[in-house]
Amino acid sequence: MRRIKAFALALVLIIGLSGIATTPVTITGHSDVLYVEAKKKKLTQKQCYKKLVRWLKKHGNTWIEDEDLHSVLDHREGNWYIYHFYYEGDDMTWTMGWYAVNRKTGKVKDYLSEGEL
Repeated sequence: MRRIKAFALALVLIIGLSGIATTPVTITGHSDVLYVEAKKKKLTQKQCYKKLVRWLKKHGNTWIEDEDLHSVLDHREGNWYIYHFYYEGDDMTWTMGWYAVNRKTGKVKDYLSEGEL
């Protein structure tokens, strides 16, 4: 078992140092079975916002490119970033949408119409 772990660790180090894999891994062993699991990093707020903008453009929301549009990260719910897009007038605000982006998976949802996160 120790030889297998040592070999797997050496293999992971070689792959990591060669630049083939840039994702950190965890090696755990249970009896005679060895598991190598990639640890997935969470997306940053900036990465989530960029993913959301691409998603909005893909779905035909041309207003996303308007210079007068405001966007704000309103809050976070667990792994979800909640963004608000709106226009401001003299005495009112026009909401274009509320959207959620999962920082673990990158999934985008229309926050108001798709129900629970």
